[in-house]
Amino acid sequence: RVPTSTWPAPSLLPWPLLLSPSRPRVAFGLRRLFAMAPLGTFRVVCLSVLFGFFSGSAVQPIWLTAIQPFTGEDWDAGVSMRIGAEILLEQVNANPILLPGYELKVVWQDGMCSKARGRTLFLANLFDTTYNVFAPGRSLTELDADKSGVITSADTQPMSEVWNATIVSPDPVGLLSACAGTCMDIAYIAYKARYPMVSNAATRPALSDRRTFPNFYRTILPDTFFNAAWIAMAKALGQASVTTVIGETENWGSMGTIIANAALDQGVELMGHDLTTEIPGFKGLQISLDSKLIASSVAAELVKLKQRVVILLMFGARNRLLMCEAHKREFANAVFMAFGWLSFGWWAQASDTDCTPAELTQMATGMITANMMFWRTDLSTVLACSASMSVDEFIDEWFKRQGNKRPDLAMTSDGYSPALEAGTTADAVCMYAKMLHEVLINRGVPLSDLIGRSEIGYAAVQDALSNTDFEGVQGRVKFVPGEADPKGAVIIQQLQPGGVLLDVASYKHPVLTFLGNGDLMFPLDNEIFHAGPAGATTISGNLTLYTICPIDQVLDFSTNKCHTCPVNEEFTESAGSCLCIAGFYEVVHGICSKCPSGSFSASVGTLECKLCDVGKWSAEGSTACSFCPLGTFIGTHGASECTVCPQLNEGLHTTEAIASESLAACICVIGAYGDGDGGSCKSCPSHSTTTSAGSASVSACQCEVGYLFRDASCQRCPFGQTTFLPSDTKCTPLPEVVSIIVVAFMLFFLSLAFAYLLHRVYKRRLALLTAKAEAAMKEAEAAMKEAEAAVQETVKLGLATIKDFGHPMVLMGANAFSSLTVDQLRGLHEGNRDAFRLIFVDTFAKFQELQKRGLKVIFLSYQWLSWTTKGASDVQWKFMQEGVGQVILRNGWARDQTYVWLDILSIPQEHRSVQRLAVNSLYVYAKCADALVVVCPHARHADTDETANLESYQSRVWCRVEVLARCCTRGVKQVYIINESGLVDATPEWAANIIKVFDGNMTCCRTGHFGGTAPCDRTTLIMPLLGLYYEGIASTGTSAGLQFFREMILTQKEAVFPETFEYSVGTEGKSETKELFGDLIARI
Repeated sequence: RVPTSTWPAPSLLPWPLLLSPSRPRVAFGLRRLFAMAPLGTFRVVCLSVLFGFFSGSAVQPIWLTAIQPFTGEDWDAGVSMRIGAEILLEQVNANPILLPGYELKVVWQDGMCSKARGRTLFLANLFDTTYNVFAPGRSLTELDADKSGVITSADTQPMSEVWNATIVSPDPVGLLSACAGTCMDIAYIAYKARYPMVSNAATRPALSDRRTFPNFYRTILPDTFFNAAWIAMAKALGQASVTTVIGETENWGSMGTIIANAALDQGVELMGHDLTTEIPGFKGLQISLDSKLIASSVAAELVKLKQRVVILLMFGARNRLLMCEAHKREFANAVFMAFGWLSFGWWAQASDTDCTPAELTQMATGMITANMMFWRTDLSTVLACSASMSVDEFIDEWFKRQGNKRPDLAMTSDGYSPALEAGTTADAVCMYAKMLHEVLINRGVPLSDLIGRSEIGYAAVQDALSNTDFEGVQGRVKFVPGEADPKGAVIIQQLQPGGVLLDVASYKHPVLTFLGNGDLMFPLDNEIFHAGPAGATTISGNLTLYTICPIDQVLDFSTNKCHTCPVNEEFTESAGSCLCIAGFYEVVHGICSKCPSGSFSASVGTLECKLCDVGKWSAEGSTACSFCPLGTFIGTHGASECTVCPQLNEGLHTTEAIASESLAACICVIGAYGDGDGGSCKSCPSHSTTTSAGSASVSACQCEVGYLFRDASCQRCPFGQTTFLPSDTKCTPLPEVVSIIVVAFMLFFLSLAFAYLLHRVYKRRLALLTAKAEAAMKEAEAAMKEAEAAVQETVKLGLATIKDFGHPMVLMGANAFSSLTVDQLRGLHEGNRDAFRLIFVDTFAKFQELQKRGLKVIFLSYQWLSWTTKGASDVQWKFMQEGVGQVILRNGWARDQTYVWLDILSIPQEHRSVQRLAVNSLYVYAKCADALVVVCPHARHADTDETANLESYQSRVWCRVEVLARCCTRGVKQVYIINESGLVDATPEWAANIIKVFDGNMTCCRTGHFGGTAPCDRTTLIMPLLGLYYEGIASTGTSAGLQFFREMILTQKEAVFPETFEYSVGTEGKSETKELFGDLIARI
């Protein structure tokens, strides 16, 4: 028996060569000696001595290609994982019976945890046989080239080398990949190319789906294994319900369904919105974008739900956003549960939030994490791919090579953090080695079949991988047939004060086992529970539930006690918290201040006061801005008072209208004249005046009736004389009264005599004329009746367009809308109809029936920013999704009963005739909406490069029509505006600025109606607006919509319903005056 430490390193011949028929004596001798040798060490010694006999023979390399995250923003554990792989590679190549005659090698490449980068590298490996090798031959101390303390791509790119088939020869037989996004992007390519693929560090649940990712394997547990562990831990802490916050449905939907099933199995209720239409069985909250606005609204929901345990199915950045927004809302003492594989300290990386690292650490302290159990508990077990190394020795060697003492996972002096995934990486290398042993040694498949990726070779490889069963670093590595995931255990840890991670329990379905390593510590009421003894499946101690407060009180989460709202705040049930009253804004959470002069807040809970528009002003603490009165003006935003026209107090100045914006609006009153543009005014000379305000010279002053201009002044006419018009050039005598009477009598008698003569002479003639007149009267009456019938028919058609749908109202559920991707949006009405994402409401009566059952509709109004791409831009789309969520939260609507109307989803785009039916119903769609959201972020038109914002939105005719329809039906309430300032309520003053629909712009007019050959779209609005007018004047109610109609429409109906309009002909400025409403309004 020779001590293993003194064995010589054997030179190995390929095993098949030693036993081949061409070496019969050697083969016979080997077989006899090997059969005679006892099991264990002696047999290994015998083989070593025999292989030493054949020293000098060539060793055949077998290559694997590896795409690992050595650098990158998302995750950079590659350096540490490679160290684990290298230790295992050494053991594989030193094991004389595993791959005799072969040397297993790996070409390491930096995928940067980037899908695009990983795909590019793999395609170059596959088709060009080129390899962008990560820092070959460089030591750990060299990698942080700039000595910044962190290894970055900038450090290592100059060290990389491009290898080709002259170095990596023969071609690799498999891929070792990490990062879920990278794996998902290249797994199907690898499958089609018959390229074996094993991942050491990709945990995305979707990769478990063999229909999408056939023949994919991984040695790390998927994130789905943590769901049941979290639920079990919450239940052990006495919680009958929890809230889960999930990421976008596309990537996290499967996690949501699995945690819903785990909660159902263990009798724990999920609290939050019903998202089952998108994620089967799931209830909770969702943050689908890295958005502070969405995170803030979800934090508000957490305040309302009052759940002690909050499970986070998201990555670090969104977790931080939510924790920060929850901190601002003083949502304290919650127990968050998150992924344990996120890099240590992720919660304190405050660069992407408004909170400090200390504030975020305070929120995270007490957090429960779940991660894979990377080290097996029976550390003395010898690794299956090694001749002698135990797991304990592997771990010691791994820490030693990184310069850290076991179990220190802190950042090393070389600029990277040790990653426990080194264990799964070592097991992935062993998995390949075991597969190669089975295929090459046991089955005798030629290596050329693997290198050439033949059908037979690939089938043998897949069969061997599916039957993997060995003792690895993490434990026993084995797969259930048809599955990609190993069956491992989950370690549950708690982040305790001082940044200590305590190993609390292990979970292997369905048993939660406490380790007895210490106490669980939570900040509320000094909650401390012993997490043991070791082997226990329960603990004594329950988390205190948050207090449920009376309806008019709010909970202080730091003390778990209720209190009333402070001054200038009021409790809002929909928010579940105290919010600043109208006229105030929130400086920081819990502190409200009056809106400064020149600004206002119209609703409860305003975070920022809005400046008054030009022509308006406000005092401190205003809920709305006031128009500058006649005789005043203001030309800037945010005015605290209006400027008085210079001669207002002298009675010589006024303005044409309220809300004037400049000095130029100041004009002279009637009876005065001046220089114009706000200049000084003078009174007209005595006994003279002007016919209108704004006269610019003394020549506009004219003498009053009874006065005549002479000798440079107005003088009274002599007695008995007068003037009848200011333009008269002389006084006219007044006849004597007697003369008038005499003349009148004479004329009277002469008239009688003349009439008698005429009567006799023309009696017959008069009879004939009478008959003709009667016939003419009858014809006139018939014409009038026909005209009246035409008016009535026009009104009926107008009423029809606002009373019922010309085309079914097409809606999309708010849940489906929030998770809709840009690509799905570009599928327009037809694509989303075919994908069954839309519902159709056939009639207005059916819509009213659905409303009674709780249906809510949000109508999205916006300006198109392209002449070629239909619908919302990417920027507008982001604000649409945020706006829908904000409106639902603000109004406390049930998300599963809320639907969205958006033109490109709700109006057919391909069939022009059907499209026209829906466009003609646009008015009635808008009037049906429970809320209308004006989406107007700052952007640019794709074709004209013109700025698009709220101002440009107001200039569009169709946008004005949508707002007008909604306001004339329900008033301004629940009309919202969303842009970079957030979601704000529209005001009556804002609505008043856009009710003159036909003052707006239309694309057809801008393009000149194709040289005057096409009709103007303005004419399509005649019918619905006639219906609006008739309905308004015929109604006697007092609703908000009718009040808006009477105050805003009837007072300026000539401007809202113009008789004519200018029809542009071509693009050179030519136009024609054409009839629009004509005399229809007057006749109605």
